[in-house]
Amino acid sequence: AELARQTTPVCAELRFGEEGDDLRLPLGRHAILLTGSIDRVDREADGTYTIVDYKTGDGRRFRREQGRHLQHLLYTLAAEQLLEGAHVGRAVYQFLAPEEARNRVLSIRETPEQRRDVQAVVDALVDLLGREESAWLAKPCFAWDDEGKTLVPGEDEARSRAMGSCTRYC
Repeated sequence: AELARQTTPVCAELRFGEEGDDLRLPLGRHAILLTGSIDRVDREADGTYTIVDYKTGDGRRFRREQGRHLQHLLYTLAAEQLLEGAHVGRAVYQFLAPEEARNRVLSIRETPEQRRDVQAVVDALVDLLGREESAWLAKPCFAWDDEGKTLVPGEDEARSRAMGSCTRYC
């Protein structure tokens, strides 16, 4: 019902950061390299955009923990960078599981406060991962880039092997 408003699909499977060309997303004091795929981007009648993320599992966690998930805000910022000049006004989780039939859509308005909160969380995480005493959290998966501003996946063989197990948790 809520997605049936006056929207026009713009793209599906908007991929970014493939084949070593990660999207560099400046956030607060740091930047992160992001790889992913936005399931769908719609244009609203007012010219703003909506990102849609399809979820096949149980939606209770998303409803219960609203405001704690970074994915929709990171995808919002990615979409705005990829669709130059675009403004994303909301993000939508659309639940596809049969048990979600009565409550299929969770719509989240994107606000400047949420964006500041995400920047603060990313800054805190990057600071934590970059501290010498936290090296066990960051290594062998990540290293600072040449400018010392962005944590990037390590390139040596040991780091590459570790990425396989690390990505389950990161």
